[in-house]
Amino acid sequence: MNNYVFIVTGDVGEGKTTFVTELIKILKLNSIKIAGFIAPSIIENNIKKGFLITNIKTQCSKLLCMNEYVNGFFNIGKFYFNPEGINMGVELIQPENIKEDNLVVIDEVGIFELDNLVWSESIDNLIKKTSKNLLLIVREGLLENVIKKWQIKNYTLINVRASNIDNIASLITKQIKLSIL
Repeated sequence: MNNYVFIVTGDVGEGKTTFVTELIKILKLNSIKIAGFIAPSIIENNIKKGFLITNIKTQCSKLLCMNEYVNGFFNIGKFYFNPEGINMGVELIQPENIKEDNLVVIDEVGIFELDNLVWSESIDNLIKKTSKNLLLIVREGLLENVIKKWQIKNYTLINVRASNIDNIASLITKQIKLSIL
């Protein structure tokens, strides 16, 4: 399909999720209908312990993963994932659940997705079965691989270090309004 993809990028801990959270607020004020999820960090005593998954529409959250064993969670790499958190994310971005939305946000697309895990199949479905505008959060070091894996041709890179949030919101709003016509 003919998706337009906005890729928010930066290094680990540089504020990609915070940037997108603020961007979403501005886009909603511009009447952009947004689906998907963000994954804010869980920090205890200045140490990142894991991530939540938060539904952008409802602001409801579930535990997504932790960096220590949790009963009932499954291990991938250094994290233990909550099956309910994964299922929540998958459901939020299914084509049938985003029909009325103008933009689908996925925080984040990383090494697990490049290894065909976590959100990989859902991203495949979004790109192959819809023409939705996507906003993906991707670490800088993985950009080339993500673009190649999903053969992303129509995209804008947004680096959190060098981007003015109001200018980016304006750019995204214009692109979405063009795609609606």
